[in-house]
Amino acid sequence: MSTAVQLTFGDNEYTLRIGQVTGRQRMKVREATGVSLMAALAQLSTSPDLDTVAVLYYAAAIQAGADPNWNTIIDSVTPETPIALSLVEDEPGEA
Repeated sequence: MSTAVQLTFGDNEYTLRIGQVTGRQRMKVREATGVSLMAALAQLSTSPDLDTVAVLYYAAAIQAGADPNWNTIIDSVTPETPIALSLVEDEPGEA
């Protein structure tokens, strides 16, 4: 078992399997958002904010095979956006 982050962002839900994020996916997150995935996870544990959650959502969408638009995501996040995060136990290799 490994830990994953289950994210609900607006009407969308993804599970971010941190141990399965590839180098290319990490690079895409950093290039689009200006923040590394590990920095966003660290911010989540110390000072989570809407932009931090948006970075994790973006990473989860990429991992799921979607082609998310960072500008659309960051422009849509507001204090009224329904957001939920939870840590879940995940089977290794589960997609």
